[in-house]
Order: sequence, then structure tokens, then C-alpha cells
Amino acid sequence: MESTIFTTSEKGNNYYMDLKKRIVGYVHPIMSWVNIYEKQNGTFDNIPDSINIEGVGDVSKDTIQYYIKKHKFLKLHGLNLNRKETKKFSGSISPYMIEYKIANLAQLTLEVTDACNLNCKYCGYGNFYFGYDHRENNKLPFDVAKRIIDYVVGKWNSPLNSSYKGLSYISFYGGEPLLCVPLIEKIIEYVNSLEMNREISFSMTTNGVLIDKHEDFLVKNKIKLNQLSKAEMERRELTNLMGGDIPPVCCAPCGCEYAGQQCGSGDSMWGGSSIQDNYDANPY
Repeated sequence: MESTIFTTSEKGNNYYMDLKKRIVGYVHPIMSWVNIYEKQNGTFDNIPDSINIEGVGDVSKDTIQYYIKKHKFLKLHGLNLNRKETKKFSGSISPYMIEYKIANLAQLTLEVTDACNLNCKYCGYGNFYFGYDHRENNKLPFDVAKRIIDYVVGKWNSPLNSSYKGLSYISFYGGEPLLCVPLIEKIIEYVNSLEMNREISFSMTTNGVLIDKHEDFLVKNKIKLNQLSKAEMERRELTNLMGGDIPPVCCAPCGCEYAGQQCGSGDSMWGGSSIQDNYDANPY
């Protein structure tokens, strides 16, 4: 991301823009504060115990240290957050632009549940993040998923679709989607029954706990998985972010055989030996 700029919209929101990859991403207010602090002070040696950040509130030193780690990781991999003060971006979005984008949508993501069988601190819905909707262990009703799919497929089959028979992904997200396999199976069956001007592939973001239990289903439907491996966990130093040596625990709200065990039968994916303390404290 060598050609990245960092800018502020007219409404005061901060964004990074990768001009080569044509990616725009929102910059969290804490990340913005970290970036400004480094430019003003040069180092992070004297971080205050807490600070009040507009749009977030009081932020602890531990949370700031987490964002400093993320800031350093992004800089190491080429993200340049140099603010361009003269750059101001504004504009409008027309109904046609929205319809055209949907008609050529490359990926439709369905949040099939907000329930999860882990309680990881580094999760986007965990202790380090703010501003997300409250997790209530809800499940996406099939009729809602069907209405979404019907609408998108209608656009895919419309004259606005300029990529006839192009590949699109329908992805399943959570929470932990493998807690909702019957729902996902019903959605896949419905999608496969439709005629559309797209080739469809299915994918899923999963923590991997229930893969062994549902491997036949995953293989049968050729579902591509986005999962954190042990090596990836170690590379991101997420073990420390989860509080030390205690690994994530399967709390099994689905009632499966993994309840109270480490991430599946036998050895834990992430190592470690004791899970009882984390299991007892888990909210699900």
C-alpha cells in the first residue's frame, strides 16, 4: 500500500485510500489519535493511562497499546497515514449508481447469526472495539435471506449487469456461521435452484471449532473457508491479546459435543492446557 493517503471527509470522518488498489477504508478514531500522537511526539514512551477521544469516550492505556501495535504492523506493511490537508472529498450517490453496483456485485455476505461459540478479545465485536450493535444470539430468518437473494439475483439478471456469467461469492458470516448449518444448507439449496447470469461460489468466515463436525457439508457444497490457523494466530500475537496462555473455548450454544472442550476434540488449535477459567467466565 505504498500509494496510500490519509484524509478527512467534509463530515469529519477519517479514511485511508489506496490509490493503486482502489481501496477506501475507515480509520477508527483511536487509530487516528495514535497516528497524530506519533507525529507530534516521535515515540510512544509516555502514553497516558487514559484519554478521552471524541466519538469513543474514555480509552484505557491497554486499548491504546493495542492500537499502537496495529499501527506499527500497518506501517511495517506499507500503509502510509500521511494526512493530505488539501484533500477534501465530497459528492453524491445516485440510485442508478447503487443499482449498477448491485447488478455487478462480486460478493454478497449474509450474517446468518450474531451468536458465537468463542469469546475472543481481538474480535471486531470484542473488548477492543466500540460502536457495534449488541450481540443477542439472533439468527437470520430464512425468509429475510430469501428476499435479499431474490433482490440481488433480480439485479444480476437485469441489463445493468455488465459481467455476464461472471463469478460472484455468497458468503456466510457471523458470529460463528457453523452454528447455523441447517439455515445455510437451506440458503444454498435455494440459490442453486435459481437461474441467474452469474457463476456462484460459496464461502464462509469461521473460527474452525466445528469444522470436523460439519466437514461433509462443507466439502459437498465446496464452501471456501476463511479461518485463522495456529500459525496465523501466532503471527498476529493474538494469544497475548486473549489474555495469556488460556486458549479460546467452545461454549457450544448449539449443544454440540464440544461444550467445555478446547476448540474441538483432542488438542486445541491454539495450544494450551487449561480452559476451565475462561469457560466459566464465558457469557454464552
